[in-house]
Amino acid sequence: MVALGDSIEKDGFFRRAYGRPNGEATLEVTLAAMPSDADGYRRWVKGSADYAQVVLPFAPEDANGFFTCAPQGGACDLHIQLRAGVHVEIMGQGRAARAELEAFIPFLPWVEIERRLGAGRPI
Repeated sequence: MVALGDSIEKDGFFRRAYGRPNGEATLEVTLAAMPSDADGYRRWVKGSADYAQVVLPFAPEDANGFFTCAPQGGACDLHIQLRAGVHVEIMGQGRAARAELEAFIPFLPWVEIERRLGAGRPI
């Protein structure tokens, strides 16, 4: 994946588009501060339980994410909440399969994300 254009930074969120050089699987990644206490994080996890879960590079008590996909199993979006107070959305723009979103996770700068947006608690 390559960055497409400049990133947008507004009112507590950052957004950038990424895509394959051939234009397939364009993703829009949004990072936002979304502080939450322990109960709020537990509610997020409980609310996500009915969706397909994503495997993240964190312990389950520190991060949770789930997919929302088209009924026929095609295009998906990914929603992630870090207990440290960061929300990440990776939107497939109606063209990315679940595998494309999963493959993008390791490329996110997690330490920088937490430093800039998190509550100061290491993840």
